[in-house]
Amino acid sequence: MQEYFSCLRALLDYASNNPGNESSLYGAISFILTFFCTSARVTATKFKNLHLGSFPQKDLKISKTTKDFRAPDFTVLIVQSGFGQKSTQGKIGDMAALIWEVKASSRNPAWFGEGQPEPLEMADSFMRHFHQVAAQVVYAKAKFNQPIHVLLSIDVWFVLLYFRGEPPSVVWSKGKTNKPQLHPAEFRKFNKYIVVPPTRMFNEDCTEFSPAFLHALQLSVKDLTDVTVTPHPSFCAPEGTAELISAEVCHIHCSPLLNIG
Repeated sequence: MQEYFSCLRALLDYASNNPGNESSLYGAISFILTFFCTSARVTATKFKNLHLGSFPQKDLKISKTTKDFRAPDFTVLIVQSGFGQKSTQGKIGDMAALIWEVKASSRNPAWFGEGQPEPLEMADSFMRHFHQVAAQVVYAKAKFNQPIHVLLSIDVWFVLLYFRGEPPSVVWSKGKTNKPQLHPAEFRKFNKYIVVPPTRMFNEDCTEFSPAFLHALQLSVKDLTDVTVTPHPSFCAPEGTAELISAEVCHIHCSPLLNIG
């Protein structure tokens, strides 16, 4: 893993030297997801030859006739090999494991070393992107008809959200922009969707993933219907991580985390 993180650090250094540029982060995120997906083992009783696949800017269309869609930066799907087979009998349809929305901070905080913010100091920044995530969830649940995990990252910090039942109520602005908007009351529900609180994806010198980030990736593929995904050991969180995060989440759900103005 030393060579892997050496390359990943180079990709992160490139992104940090281009602050506020979301696209500069895509190389690092794609590198993470490619390794996570290709190293995982996917099994099912009803289907064979299953794999995880990461797709950039995957369109989430509710139907083939609609022109309106939402495209997260990355979507992780269960895919099935069988190139050249004309018959679709016994083949699995689209099943989403994870949506990952990437953002770059406009505040340009330090990523490593002194001066970097505490994870909860980033909470307000995460909340400000909730309307976009909510719109993507509306489309994802309509397309895949299943609960969905959303990993929202800002620079090297992230939060994992889980939408089991009805997604947030999204109101579309009028005019050519057609941007998603949320009522202030919906923003106040942000806390209840958190399953891994805001924290870093890596340790201080980016030589390994943080336990919370590994736990987030495991959670995203844990409870898929009729499919079992076993991540590579390199993507397994240390023992006791789940209990620690569960206690943090319980505290967040029971007390205000964000000030909504």
